[in-house]
Amino acid sequence: MPSSDSPVVLITGCSSGIGRALAFHQQGHTIWATARKPETFAELKAQGVRTTQFDVTNAASRDTAIQQILAESGTLDILINNAGYGLMGPLLELDTDAICAQLETNTIAPIALTQAVAPAMIAQGSVSGIFCPPPLAPETGFLRHFWGKSWSFC
Repeated sequence: MPSSDSPVVLITGCSSGIGRALAFHQQGHTIWATARKPETFAELKAQGVRTTQFDVTNAASRDTAIQQILAESGTLDILINNAGYGLMGPLLELDTDAICAQLETNTIAPIALTQAVAPAMIAQGSVSGIFCPPPLAPETGFLRHFWGKSWSFC
């Protein structure tokens, strides 16, 4: 298994927004940027960021990405669960399937990814920097995106 001289960071949701911005701020870290859309990786790759296509809601996709990262980097030190999206509108008008899909992406998937990478991190003795979404904090009349972009340690 290869060994990395710098901390290896896995960031989900790097096709745009905060995840993409984080991927560009390497500061001595080996960054693995993930996204569902590999066509968004060109600029990241040009800056030396490692990339892998990965849908956080798909277990097979998740497991393949984790195995690739561990095989090529030899370690995984930091996980940033950033993938997520907003669903806005009056609660009474939102489609239940859309709400469930958002909860899967913004809440269930980060928990599943944390559970999937934790054994490798524990085995190597570094379980620092696992980020996960804060608890649900609904606003009156609206279901909003509260999970993916506001991080807390858990």
